[in-house]
Amino acid sequence: MDPAQGTELVFDVLATVFPEMPGGRLVGTLFFLLLVFAALTPSIAALEPLVAWLQQHRGVSRSRAVAIAAGATWALGTGSVLSFNLWSGWHPLGLLPAFEGKTFFDVMDFVSSNVLLPIGALATSVLVGWRISRTILDEELSETTPLARWLCVWLLRYVCPIAIAAVFASALM
Repeated sequence: MDPAQGTELVFDVLATVFPEMPGGRLVGTLFFLLLVFAALTPSIAALEPLVAWLQQHRGVSRSRAVAIAAGATWALGTGSVLSFNLWSGWHPLGLLPAFEGKTFFDVMDFVSSNVLLPIGALATSVLVGWRISRTILDEELSETTPLARWLCVWLLRYVCPIAIAAVFASALM
């Protein structure tokens, strides 16, 4: 097995190891069940901003907003799963040289890892460094020293945005 496989390695190695150990079927079943819960709980929490936005800005009821957000997430997830079998030959952005040969899953992985995460980090850095009031920052960082508070704000204002922008630019090249 290739160690460069990344997260897929968990499913390859553990699926091979669990049957070989005593009680492996039970341990393996419990492990993968807990892995599902570990993936599901933050996913549910991640839907909340979209649900709240749909409620506040579009006047959608909570149950309908949850159905819309969950449905969109399910559709994207299904597309990602299908890119490993039925859609493995489909390359949605194949006309672009950077995405030539990339499946739907590969495109989603690239966009989430190399575009959305850096943009979210940059937005968070700017929000906390420049937009949040000083009283909120002092309250949140009340258990730190004044020097640590000053350093945190300074880093979020000046260093982090530049570093994040550099990482973002290098990921796109």
